[in-house]
Amino acid sequence: HESPENPIEFQQIEISGVDGINYALKENGGTAAQSSNEYPPDASWGNASCVIDGDRYGYFNRTACLPNGWLDVTLSEPRWIESFAIFNSGFDMCRYANGHLVQLFDQENQVVYEHRISLSEDFSLFDPSQLCALKFINEESKVVTLKLILASSDIATKVKVFAFYSLSGGPLNPFEFSIAEPEAVQN
Repeated sequence: HESPENPIEFQQIEISGVDGINYALKENGGTAAQSSNEYPPDASWGNASCVIDGDRYGYFNRTACLPNGWLDVTLSEPRWIESFAIFNSGFDMCRYANGHLVQLFDQENQVVYEHRISLSEDFSLFDPSQLCALKFINEESKVVTLKLILASSDIATKVKVFAFYSLSGGPLNPFEFSIAEPEAVQN
């Protein structure tokens, strides 16, 4: 951010892969760091880790009111990113987001997406009933598709369904489940 009057303060940052998984989450290996902390380091709120804890309505991060502040959310490994969402703080603090520069970097540390948050373009981020902005990075992504492969050893007793999903061209892990009533498959 560029203004000492605007600390960086958000509830949650979500970075979703083409498979729909939020890879920014701490439980998915995401990490968060920030330039400074407005509150004591032992406080439950204000720390960078608050934006990756999975709680959109819980504690928020907050940098000190110093120039050249930053908040960095890093994924555990390179991923195909389809979108990200920023969940803003409520009350009067939501205005702090105005003017912040959002950048996404690839594994070579090159900027692949850049957006400056503004009241006019990101109204939902400042709307008290929403406080969220969703941005699609992969605007050329394909329509969500599903490829379904059926296999059976004994149609009279059990049908196994092997499903393989592909979102925006990115494969997911295949999974299987059983259908107890073969009539359901015929319909």
